[in-house]
Amino acid sequence: MNTLTATKNRNRFYALTLAMVMIIMIFMPNMTFAAIGDKSNPTDTGLVKLYFGDPDYSPVPPESLMVFEETGTLTYDAVYTGINSATYYPNQLLLVVKPNSGSLAISNVVQTNVTATQPPSTTGVYDIVLGNVTQPKFKFDATVGGTTQTITITFHQPKEDTTAGTGVYAFLPAPGQFTNENMTSGGWGTIYNSAGTLKNMLNNTVTTGISLGYFGGYVVFDMGVDGSGQGNVKNNPSHPGGYDFKVVGNAFSGNSEPGGIQVSKDAITWYDIAGSFHYDDATKWNYSATYVDSVNGGSTGNTAADRQPIPYYINGNTSTTGTVAINTFHAHNWYPLAANYITGLDKATGSGRLPFAEYLYNQNALGYTNTRTLTLSGVLLGGITSNSTATGAFGYADVTSGGDNIDLDWAVDRTTGLPVNLDWIRYVRVYNAVAKDLPPFGEISPEVTGIYTITDTSGSGATTATPTVTVGGTAITLSSSSKQVVDFSAGGSGTKNVVVTSTAANIWINGQKVTSGQAVPITVKPIGNTLVRVIAQDGTAQPYIALLRVTK
Repeated sequence: MNTLTATKNRNRFYALTLAMVMIIMIFMPNMTFAAIGDKSNPTDTGLVKLYFGDPDYSPVPPESLMVFEETGTLTYDAVYTGINSATYYPNQLLLVVKPNSGSLAISNVVQTNVTATQPPSTTGVYDIVLGNVTQPKFKFDATVGGTTQTITITFHQPKEDTTAGTGVYAFLPAPGQFTNENMTSGGWGTIYNSAGTLKNMLNNTVTTGISLGYFGGYVVFDMGVDGSGQGNVKNNPSHPGGYDFKVVGNAFSGNSEPGGIQVSKDAITWYDIAGSFHYDDATKWNYSATYVDSVNGGSTGNTAADRQPIPYYINGNTSTTGTVAINTFHAHNWYPLAANYITGLDKATGSGRLPFAEYLYNQNALGYTNTRTLTLSGVLLGGITSNSTATGAFGYADVTSGGDNIDLDWAVDRTTGLPVNLDWIRYVRVYNAVAKDLPPFGEISPEVTGIYTITDTSGSGATTATPTVTVGGTAITLSSSSKQVVDFSAGGSGTKNVVVTSTAANIWINGQKVTSGQAVPITVKPIGNTLVRVIAQDGTAQPYIALLRVTK
């Protein structure tokens, strides 16, 4: 056999082998070719892809630090790969099962020390909450086009990072069911873990974070500074989607407890992050609640006798009152005791006083004498009637499973609501922006388990193209400059339709996400102006934002 003939025979053999492999792949899609020990996220079973995190968006911690490790045929170990993996494993993850083609059916689900909740109208999407045991498991049958695979995912036991924390500047919850509770065992009411060190929530997620109590309760993070003295959170147009930092809570499908966010360069001058409810008529920008210690002077006890409803009055008016209702599950004083918290100020001298919190001692309020009061302020979101009302909202903490991305371009003046230009910030305040009880389960209260500085610069660096906007059928002239404020006369008061036309994937009119050309009615006030914010955002580009001041 000459060399040419041998080469041709080898080529025929390779071609035949390749053809056989292709036939196998076509007719046996449930076969996988990954090697034992392979790690990836997503991972392909040959029939479906398994993801940690929403596959339509770039994954974020902790999902971005999770991988599927192949341990056998269609069996996977969910491995956390963060640098703190020796001391941390998440207790909640978003898992997505997506067919490679066709439609998917999930059946024979077995949850072993796992709670898997599906968001409404979804298939193959699960909020996974892990029990505090070794090897929680999630097993299910995935069927696509008549082919079924039995897939098993084994998780690890959740654990909390107990290394010394950094970044916490202040923590002062409002009255609430977790306030003053489990102070020595690292509960939701304390910023310290069971080892007595600060919970490490800066660029890290802990299993048991902090609960903020009723309206105004807050945590402030110092995000640190770079070598030039500027804050580490940068407003960088190359951040994907324009997002600059991320706050992680414990939201899951059907449970969103919106936390308002404020930012600052110096912890003195603060700006509101204008979330999706910010320009709603029912939202109050300058709201305060003054809580009165109902245990007359501040009990240090944690008995049932110390558990009393907490009265408060609104915006400094003692005739306008409310009450933080108590429940039977938390038998202790719900009023925040100063000895338990880092308030961010020197109470003896008043130096460093934060503008959204004020303790007053020996005040006579609501019929109490020789008591103390606590006034907390911020933006109060209107229309929050349950712990699912804010599902799909943006610009708040503890709304989205896996965490909420925040863009500094959403920052506005606290009084006027007009956009401000922040190139960087150092401090972030997260607070409860809701005043609502849900008996018998207690108050709607955001939880915070971590906060992250976004450093990914893989975005396009561009600003989303300028949309076309009409109000009442009249086009508004917009420049290509984002965050502009445009004054517009609607030619009369009453209902007017706002229409945004854009090729962007994401369009919002105030807090409503719309499609291109969809009309959203607004009510133009007979006196003053009506604020309408338009946002268009596409791909990894930063958003285009315009604030319309509409008068009659």
